Amino acid sequence: MYGAVKARDLQRDGRFALHAHPGGEAMTGGDSKLSGRAVEVTDEAELAAFAADLPEPPPSPFHLFRLDIQQVVHTTLEGDALWVLNWHPGRPVEKIQLH
Repeated sequence: MYGAVKARDLQRDGRFALHAHPGGEAMTGGDSKLSGRAVEVTDEAELAAFAADLPEPPPSPFHLFRLDIQQVVHTTLEGDALWVLNWHPGRPVEKIQLH
């Protein structure tokens, strides 16, 4: 929604974290988090190209943000062990086992 509080927050400070936990207390499927910076797309040609690729164009005007992902963390339980997979751009995935 154009002018929404969340959009204005990202315009002011682009840091974001997106957290997903699809399972229940048993941690089935694990728990994931993406974090980084959201950069607003303001170029009219890019906005028009994005809207043209959608099945139904969004109401105009609209906000569009490109996500610069700086970290991905996935945590899961395997038996009695807690596993943390940690990724940063340009580095291999770090796999940490906690007991």
